[in-house]
Amino acid sequence: MLFGGGQSCVVQCTTYKMGYVWTLIQVNNLIQRQCGCCCRHFVDFFYIVVTQVELEKKLDGVAREKEQYRQHLEKALAKIAAVEAREKSAAKAQLVKEKREVEHMRLRYLAAEEKNVITAERRELVELKNELNQ
Repeated sequence: MLFGGGQSCVVQCTTYKMGYVWTLIQVNNLIQRQCGCCCRHFVDFFYIVVTQVELEKKLDGVAREKEQYRQHLEKALAKIAAVEAREKSAAKAQLVKEKREVEHMRLRYLAAEEKNVITAERRELVELKNELNQ
């Protein structure tokens, strides 16, 4: 037995992991009462276990935060994708509308040109008719 009461080491560490908080001084006093010596190695071991448990709690917290941030990021990316799709659809609809307007303007221009040509031809016909009548 390294610490003069090897089983109590496991019991003390286990009780800490279950939620009982013992200070290093309390553990050292307990060991001195149980085995009559100051077990510096056990105190170091207990400190390492305490540190490990605290780090595991921090790691769990960080993992939860990471998951929350990942979920928020996914939601934000989904919203961005939805907005982009909506804007793309709106831009496409606007383009179709503008194409229709341009086509309508082209047809109106062609109709006006044709009207001008017809008017000019009628004028020529009237002039020719007047010349023939003279």
